[in-house]
Amino acid sequence: MASYEKYDKVNIWWFPADFCQARYGKYHKSGNNSCTLISLIFANKLSKSSDFSQNVEELPTRIWNFIGSSINHGNKVYRDRDPKSLNISIPAAILELATHKTIDFQLVEWFFTQVDVEIEDPFGISEELSGILKTTLKVFQQQDWGVPSHLFAAIIADCRTVMISFDLNNSIASFFDPHRHGENTGAVFAQATMEDIDNLMFWYITMMDTSFSSRPEMYELAFLSSHRDLSEIPSPPFGDLAKDPKKSQPDAPPKLKPENFDEFDEEKLKT
Repeated sequence: MASYEKYDKVNIWWFPADFCQARYGKYHKSGNNSCTLISLIFANKLSKSSDFSQNVEELPTRIWNFIGSSINHGNKVYRDRDPKSLNISIPAAILELATHKTIDFQLVEWFFTQVDVEIEDPFGISEELSGILKTTLKVFQQQDWGVPSHLFAAIIADCRTVMISFDLNNSIASFFDPHRHGENTGAVFAQATMEDIDNLMFWYITMMDTSFSSRPEMYELAFLSSHRDLSEIPSPPFGDLAKDPKKSQPDAPPKLKPENFDEFDEEKLKT
C-alpha cells in the first residue's frame, strides 16, 4: 500500500521499499541505472491514457500496474542493451525503446535545455524550473494543430531521471521517480494542478535534498510528446531562465512489432 502525504498543494504517494527500479521484478538486477528508460516507458503509457487521473487528491487506480510494468520493461531493455554503458541519454534511450521488440514506443523529443542553479537557493531553483515548464506549456498549447493530450518533461539531475507529465485535458501535473528513497520507501508519485507547478517543483527540489542529500548545480530538461511533427514547432524563448534550447532527437528507425512481455502482477507484490 502506498503512503500518502500532502506537501502544501502537492499530493504525494510513497510506495513500499521493494517497489522501485533496483528491487522490483525479475530484471531488478539491471535496475541501478535504468531510470531514464523506466521514466520514458511510464510517460509512453500515460500518453495513451487520457483518463488516467481525474483528481489530484486521489491515487490513480492503474498506477501500480503502470509503475510495475514500466520498471519491468525498463530493466529488461537496459539488460538487453549493447554496449552496456552505465548511464543512457534521452536520445539514446528513445532509440533503444523505438527499436526494442517488446515496446510500442511512440514519444519523440521536442528539445532539451540546461539550467545552472545556485544550490543554496532551493526556492530560486524551483522558480527557474517552473518558469521553463510554464513557458514551454504556453508555446505547446498555442499551436494551430491538434495538441496531444499530454506533454512530458524528463528532468535529469545528479544522474537521476524523473518524469513530469502534463495532462492537458484535466489540467493535472504529475511527477514520477522510480528510485528507492531511503530505507523504507521505494518509488514516488505526486500530483498537483497545473496552476501549482511552482509547488510541485519546490517539493521536488527539497525531496532530492532530503532523500539523497543531493543539491545539483545543473538540471537538464528534455520535452517529449506523441506528436510526430514536433520538429516543425519552434523551441520556446527562455531568455535568462536557461541555456538556448537544442534539438537532439535523431530520426527514429522503423518500428518493430512488439512481442508479448511479462506484465506487472500486483498480487505478487502483496505476497
